[in-house]
Amino acid sequence: RAAVGCNEDVLRHDREASDVNILTLAGYFVTPQDAEKLVSVFLETPFEPLERRVKRLARLAERPVI
Repeated sequence: RAAVGCNEDVLRHDREASDVNILTLAGYFVTPQDAEKLVSVFLETPFEPLERRVKRLARLAERPVI
């Protein structure tokens, strides 16, 4: 599960809601200073294991990779 690091709020939500485990950064659009902030947010934001989120991730894990 990957997230595009476009801003801190969206990235924080992606980590909390979807337990993303890959961060992508667009070098053309993200400054080195912003990249450092985004990496910090990515590493410091935990997944919030609400029941609906855990169920959704379990369904994704069951799907075969093509």
